Amino acid sequence: MTPVASDSANKQATMQKFLSILFCSFVFISTSLAYEFGDTAKFAVRFDDNTGNLTEIVYKGEPITIPGGGDQRFDIMQDNDWMFWKGKLKLIKIEKISDAVVRVIQETGDWQAAFNYTVDVDTATLKRSAELTYRGNNEHTKIRNFWMSLPTFPFKGDAEFFIPGQYPSKKYNAENFAENERKGSMRNSAPLVFQWDKSKSIILLSDNLVDYADNPNNGIERRDGGVRLTQSYNVLGYIKPNTVIKLGDSCFRVIDGDSETALLKIHDLMRDMGHVPPADRPKW
Repeated sequence: MTPVASDSANKQATMQKFLSILFCSFVFISTSLAYEFGDTAKFAVRFDDNTGNLTEIVYKGEPITIPGGGDQRFDIMQDNDWMFWKGKLKLIKIEKISDAVVRVIQETGDWQAAFNYTVDVDTATLKRSAELTYRGNNEHTKIRNFWMSLPTFPFKGDAEFFIPGQYPSKKYNAENFAENERKGSMRNSAPLVFQWDKSKSIILLSDNLVDYADNPNNGIERRDGGVRLTQSYNVLGYIKPNTVIKLGDSCFRVIDGDSETALLKIHDLMRDMGHVPPADRPKW
């Protein structure tokens, strides 16, 4: 004689099966989702849904960055210490402000960092600014530096970079730019031009005409199987709790063509940023 399960046992088995399916679905979704912003057919950026870090840049349907590069995308120097390693990075929220702007709020140590990302799909341009808030217990503390980076780019084959504002404007490639070596524009707004192959290049430029700009530096470091492009600000001063410091703007644009083609496109980016003679200047 075959035993018959009770109603309560059937209900319990059904519930366990339902919870098991729900749990598996939740795990799949939570480990696979990344926040995407823009148009992948033209230009888009992707953020990690756990940390809020900018993890991938997509141009014309293909990622132009490589996986890896660690979890660090920014750091703040308080007094003489960098803050990232003193407190775990925590995502507060990612919110879409408009069709062109997404805001990412993160915390590390005693600091909250709110990043505003503006994506121009048609010109393949990303503009970033940061709002830093000290949330510690000290009556005041000193901020001495801040930097933020893009994801890691490949650096092999025809990849090269140079800083046009420096003289002589030497070009660096995989043969003459060693692992962990760094180069930068030395606290000025000189752009950096990076070519990862002869058909695509990048312009990195800091806008020093906005009223919240500080001494910028466009930099590059060879690491993690590629190069990391950074934009830093030599901000110096005392800050009280819950006071907001805004820094930026940092601009990044993808160009079809080699580094020399990108060099000739720098003024197009500058015009789009408003770096033009005033419209109300005297006629003479």
